[in-house]
Amino acid sequence: MYEKPSYEELEKKFKELEIEAYEGKRAKEALRTSQEYARNVIDSSLDMIITVDSDRYIVEFNKAAEKTFGYRREEVIGKLADLLYANRGQGLAVHEKTLEHGHCVQEILNSRKNGELFPSFLSASLLRDAHGKVVGVMGVSCDITARKQAEAE
Repeated sequence: MYEKPSYEELEKKFKELEIEAYEGKRAKEALRTSQEYARNVIDSSLDMIITVDSDRYIVEFNKAAEKTFGYRREEVIGKLADLLYANRGQGLAVHEKTLEHGHCVQEILNSRKNGELFPSFLSASLLRDAHGKVVGVMGVSCDITARKQAEAE
């Protein structure tokens, strides 16, 4: 048989739910603040920061990458990273080398949205989730066109 809760029991349960809701709201706000901070750190970098998932689809593309490549972030998120390389096979080679060795540091030839090619120095490393499972690759690179021109002169 169902026993109807007392007013005090209902009031106690209501207070517990209020506290849970408040704590949930605080946790969401803390998460939002943390995400904003991380976004600002990534976008403040003078170097291009690009991340791809395990299938090489672009997940992150910072402001420096937008400026250098000529793409807006929204244009490349979810696209295969090959569109950023002058030689499409080089993108796959970098990815495989990073997976095999845990990192890849080398010069590469990239392609801007307008088709212009440019050299960059890339440092790629593995991205792992909280459990240590590899979930993708992160590349940090810089356009070395000016340096290459100075070397040629």
